[in-house]
Amino acid sequence: MVIQRGQAELPQTYEERERRLQEHTAELTTSIELEQALAQQAARAIQLARLADQSQQAAVLEERNRIAREIHDTLAQAFTGMLIQLGVAQRIAKRQPEEAWSLIEHVEELARHGLSQARRSVWALQPESREYSDLAGTLPRTIARMTSDSSLQVEVRIHGTPCALPADVGMNLLRIGQEAIHNALRHANARNICVELTFDVAQVQLCIQDDGQGFDPQRQEEGGGFGLIGMRQRAERIGGQLTIVSQPGRGTEVAVATKIARAPGEEIA
Repeated sequence: MVIQRGQAELPQTYEERERRLQEHTAELTTSIELEQALAQQAARAIQLARLADQSQQAAVLEERNRIAREIHDTLAQAFTGMLIQLGVAQRIAKRQPEEAWSLIEHVEELARHGLSQARRSVWALQPESREYSDLAGTLPRTIARMTSDSSLQVEVRIHGTPCALPADVGMNLLRIGQEAIHNALRHANARNICVELTFDVAQVQLCIQDDGQGFDPQRQEEGGGFGLIGMRQRAERIGGQLTIVSQPGRGTEVAVATKIARAPGEEIA
């Protein structure tokens, strides 16, 4: 058998091969370009991750430096003052006992101040510190959540110019308010509650009044009323004064006031 091949088939075969070669080359080129683009994106991602890590490390270092400065400016100075005062008291204790005791009392004041500063420094590192500092915003939201499933009518009034409180002060005031409202809900059968938060130049005051059945505060505390004891302990922690006024059948008023330090005109941002 003789097979005859036309002369025109060879040029067509070459053209087909050349076309396929060009297509394959184009595919390889596209693949290489894609790999290069992916490599560039990966390099950029690594670079951005390194920059983010460096930025985070710088922020951590700055925060550590800030804390170190704060400790030096508050706690270190308080402890230094205490040591100096105690040293003087020891030297004059035998000759001038009254003055020595006066110095010891001053050391006690310095210790209390240092403890307060330490607590504030610790609270400043907590993620919730901003929420507790903004008591004027946090208190109404908390009360709304607590009373949403009840028929209790609650009125919240804010007096004065709200300011940022130390986080520990805001937290303890909030907990005192929660306990007072909890008691009104669970035990007093109250129908109405009035909550007043007052900001003065030198102090903040929280007052909760209800029209419930009331009780005898002295008998309640003597009987181991942990809620009332807890409120008093929280008030003491922030140097505050807690007042509870109640009589059977005449409702209850819980008020707590504590001093605050702020610059004139300072407000919540």
